[in-house]
Amino acid sequence: MAFRAIKRGLSREQFVVVAIDIDDPTWTEVVDAIMPGYNWQEIRERGEKPVARGSVRAEIIDCLGDVVPDIKPSLTCSLPEGAVRAIIMGSGGASVYFIEPLPHFNDQ
Repeated sequence: MAFRAIKRGLSREQFVVVAIDIDDPTWTEVVDAIMPGYNWQEIRERGEKPVARGSVRAEIIDCLGDVVPDIKPSLTCSLPEGAVRAIIMGSGGASVYFIEPLPHFNDQ
């Protein structure tokens, strides 16, 4: 996801990668904003747990820092060389990771 965002011309500071537990009520508004109208029931019917995932504009950082103040320093600090932010949201909280974008074999 990060590699694709960079290929689309976004800088590492302009986006974040997210993975969101769609059944967590804390993140319902975020999921609805980034994936409106998505049919999550299809995923449940396959016996899978639905997770919203993708790359989104970095403006989401302001909202997340207000909802989960403990992660604000990780959201606003300088990115390590070559890394992008990945934010995992679930169980009423969020965690921030710094990941290195790598091409998927279909994206090269």
